[in-house]
Amino acid sequence: MYRRVTSVATSAALGLAAAVALMPTSAHAAPETFTGHVQVIVGDTIIGCATGDSFISGVTTDADQAYRVSISAGTQQDLTLESRPGHVVGVNENYAALPISQSGAGYTFLTSTTPVPAGSPSVEGQQSAIWSVDPDSMELSATFVWPDSTTAQLTTYQFEGENYLAVTDDLAAVRQIFSHARAATFRIGEACSGEVVRDAPQAITFTSSAPTSAHAGQTYTVAATGGASGNPVTFSSTTADICSVDGTTVTFDRIGTCTIAADQAAAEGFLAAETVEQDITVNAIATSVDLTLDPASAVTGEGTTATAQVDVESGSIGAAGGVVQFRVDGDPVDAVAFDGDGAASTRITEDLGTHQVEAFWWPETNWIYGDSSDAASLSVTAASTTTRVSVKANELSAVVEPVAPGAGTPTGEVTFRVDGAKVGTATLENGTAKLTHTVATDKAHAVSAEYAGSTDFNASSASTSRSNPTITTRVSSSQKSRGGWYRTPVKVSFECTSAAQLATPCPKPVTITKNGSSSVTRTIRTADGGVATATAAVKLDRTKPSVGIKGVKAGRSYFDAPQAKCSAKDSLSGVKSCKVTTKRSGSRVVVSAQAIDVAGNIRTKRVAYRLASYEIQGAKLKNGVYRVKHGETYTIRVRGAKANYVYATPAPGKPHRGSVPFEKAGKNTWALGVTMSMTTSATRSWNLGYTQNGKLHVIKVKVAG
Repeated sequence: MYRRVTSVATSAALGLAAAVALMPTSAHAAPETFTGHVQVIVGDTIIGCATGDSFISGVTTDADQAYRVSISAGTQQDLTLESRPGHVVGVNENYAALPISQSGAGYTFLTSTTPVPAGSPSVEGQQSAIWSVDPDSMELSATFVWPDSTTAQLTTYQFEGENYLAVTDDLAAVRQIFSHARAATFRIGEACSGEVVRDAPQAITFTSSAPTSAHAGQTYTVAATGGASGNPVTFSSTTADICSVDGTTVTFDRIGTCTIAADQAAAEGFLAAETVEQDITVNAIATSVDLTLDPASAVTGEGTTATAQVDVESGSIGAAGGVVQFRVDGDPVDAVAFDGDGAASTRITEDLGTHQVEAFWWPETNWIYGDSSDAASLSVTAASTTTRVSVKANELSAVVEPVAPGAGTPTGEVTFRVDGAKVGTATLENGTAKLTHTVATDKAHAVSAEYAGSTDFNASSASTSRSNPTITTRVSSSQKSRGGWYRTPVKVSFECTSAAQLATPCPKPVTITKNGSSSVTRTIRTADGGVATATAAVKLDRTKPSVGIKGVKAGRSYFDAPQAKCSAKDSLSGVKSCKVTTKRSGSRVVVSAQAIDVAGNIRTKRVAYRLASYEIQGAKLKNGVYRVKHGETYTIRVRGAKANYVYATPAPGKPHRGSVPFEKAGKNTWALGVTMSMTTSATRSWNLGYTQNGKLHVIKVKVAG
């Protein structure tokens, strides 16, 4: 049983070295060797096998007396004599009355000789590396090298009656001189007599299409047709760790590339079919995580409940297994097992500011299921407070408490005023501030307490008096606040009520336009000495966040779509979200990044790039020409339909000849390794090529080194 070996031809301008260099790296397999007798066939009859000693070769029907030879696949090979080490079957013009190199009707006999280098003209009238074997028919052909190194195809023949074996470049001319010369076919075989029996080749074709979306646990019924021997086509897996085959049923076991091999055995009159392979990509079962925060914006001490809802595209979450890891600002805070409905929750309480909360799910059966994650932004702002003031005989006290849903114990200073005049300050301890002070009893006095606020708690104030007026604030803006922040000018209005006549009018509204945190405090007094104070705290952010796009440069061309990332900054309210979207039209891709800060300000940035239809990995592209190093191997990747490599040609010529198929390297992506060993003596500018659907595409390269 013999295996076909495919050779690679190329332009004569490239030479033999370039032809080898431009072969795909996968094609450098050792040539196959064939052994047997040299059968001499006239018509459909084996008249004998070649035999002889150091003189002219003849024909014998005795296999034990015949030459036993071996030959490698390829052109201009030696026909090695196994019975005479160091000797080969060649031609010798010294035994011919009319040598080929000297006469138009020339010929030369077969002899046993020592090897002469392949491609060389006759040495002392002898040549040996002249043979080629057809791996399918096992027939031999001969090529003669003239003294000027040009070649001619030879005809093998036999002198009927005289039994001699010879070759000529013009059998018709020889027959005009020697009428008993008759054409004969030389073939590698075993029998030295009888009729010629030629085994028919067999070929396998897959009739089942590989699934385009395969997952572990699924099966696929494979089918193929073979040759006419009647032997079945059998299937096996060459990637047993990825998939297995039982008869025609392929079972996918884990993520990876499953390769199915199809074979058909030889039978009487038929050659074994070459192995044919089918590749199937086994993908991870997609999973998802949906993270929600309740609430999404919190105040000091409130906290939030982070809930991750996990799901799988197919299979079950129970089969996937694993736990959900929660992180805040990149630091793990909890690992929680999800329930039967796929929900995992944890309680998160954070300090003031904007925090990134993430949920990661790594399934335990990661050879079947993919991982997934989700993120959400948590904004924590200062909690509002209420202040209650009370008066005792010799003490003023104020209790400051957070307003629900805020929690915790406020800290800081409380300023006490009597009739609007500061009488002292006291530090909050466990939420209460006390100041030793006696309020005169000669008349009604207004006593107020003003809490200045802290990092985590907003300011508040309160007052009490038997005749004190009241003053309240109302904060408004054209846009609602978000997370305690406004993004348009804020108007603070005041409303005053009093049983007595006001000594000063109710304060006019105040409009705040300056960014940042600020407060407005106004005090009113009544004619009978009552006093009241109100404070409104405002946080204003009118500036849009800055936004950028990382990982993509405008105007560039990429073969693989780059991973664009949104980058945003906001020095006031903080970034709430930063998202990237892409829109593709043909090869042009527009990437848009939108950043939104906590206050609701929005800024968008866009850049555009193009997707290249091909690339040479590892080579620099300059002005449309790839720079490659001589002798280096590079991978060419192309996009779209299945591609075939066309051999290189010096620029500006078009690539031609050859049709080496690219290998599949992903969805609509094909790849091929190419060694850049073209000759550079005449030019360093070469054109490589590939075809898709019959159309030639040219890749320009410049060779260095």
